[in-house]
Amino acid sequence: MKLNFENVEVYTSLDKSACQVMNLRKSIANLIYNQGNGLGLEGVALATKMWNGDINTEYTEREVEIIRNLVVQNCAPCVIDAVLAIVGKEDKDK
Repeated sequence: MKLNFENVEVYTSLDKSACQVMNLRKSIANLIYNQGNGLGLEGVALATKMWNGDINTEYTEREVEIIRNLVVQNCAPCVIDAVLAIVGKEDKDK
């Protein structure tokens, strides 16, 4: 699936009256590279794919799961909400 992390609306207030459009692609790539403990080469491959990718990059279900889990575990709530709006809240199989 294609995921656009380059123009992400991140709300900076709880009432969603203010937001910033952010490019999160390289930030998430660095998050995977730095915090993806236990992912090994799979993490390196995904981080590299995101870093070198663009809005047309295709991601597998496993890659989306990794992105979702690391963002939820390591990012601020406003970023978590923004990313979950793109990737979905949970795996469809769960």
